Amino acid sequence: MERLERLTARWAFFMLVASIGVGAWLAEPLAPAGRFSPYLLALVILAVSAGLDFAAFRASGVDPASWARVFLVGYPAYAAGAWVLGKALGLEGPAHLGLFLLALAPPANTASVWTSAAGGDVAVALSGIALGNVVAPLLLALPLALAGTGVEAGTGLVLAWRILLPYVLVPALAGMALGGRDPFRGPGWQQGFRLLARIAVLAIMLVNAAALWQQSRPPLTLVALIGAGVVGIEGSIYALGSRTARRFRLPPGPSRAFSFLQSMRNTALVIALASAAAGPESALPAMIAFAVQEPLAALVAARLARRTGSPDPETSLLRKDTLTRR
Repeated sequence: MERLERLTARWAFFMLVASIGVGAWLAEPLAPAGRFSPYLLALVILAVSAGLDFAAFRASGVDPASWARVFLVGYPAYAAGAWVLGKALGLEGPAHLGLFLLALAPPANTASVWTSAAGGDVAVALSGIALGNVVAPLLLALPLALAGTGVEAGTGLVLAWRILLPYVLVPALAGMALGGRDPFRGPGWQQGFRLLARIAVLAIMLVNAAALWQQSRPPLTLVALIGAGVVGIEGSIYALGSRTARRFRLPPGPSRAFSFLQSMRNTALVIALASAAAGPESALPAMIAFAVQEPLAALVAARLARRTGSPDPETSLLRKDTLTRR
């Protein structure tokens, strides 16, 4: 299992891209399976949360004020960028909702991988992912409630929590409780949880790509513009996070972890949640974001790693030659 887990970690990005391609290719037979996205999302959240616990906060040694700065810098900046991008492209309805869900989503689970590759503090990254999974329902409820569903905001908020509570919050808390107990903390169980999460994410990408392609085929120009916009937003947040770290004199390890936590978003969560709330079209921004944010994170990690030397290959899930050619 260990070898399989390492193999899927190394090729995860290419496997996910392939799943999107297969979903578009076999859109007609696979599209009906899109209704299972919320259940697949619950599996992802449960499996990922089983590898996280609040002991990571103690190991990170980061004070609460620093955590507050991370989220106060990252979320408003991403939301402002999403608003500007939506206005510039004239996005309305489901696509606009998907863009705001992307802005308010928790940090990507791969933020810890890129933190390791950049020589940053992995304990800080894991802490931020755990914290993001807990606060995500509070942030994501607002755009879902105000999504223009034809109901009042209060009723929309109830509908939002009907999605967030069973498929996000409960699995997150259950996963943390499960992962903190023996024998589930053992390496075999943890490898199994990681494999389950990757398989579920692959399935989410597959069925939602099929549903989106069957319902509407977005023009390549729009896809390219959204992709460029996401790169601009996340690139700006990387730069902003670096300046914030220098201003508050954060150590290099936590600073690098904060860079990825602030900039990267959990696209699998957004794809499943947006599709369940407003249909496949709302998942388009997150699918595009996935395709651009991982290569962008690889470039940032390679640049940061050059400053202090390459990370220990035993502590990184990615080999040096997959990050950059030196």
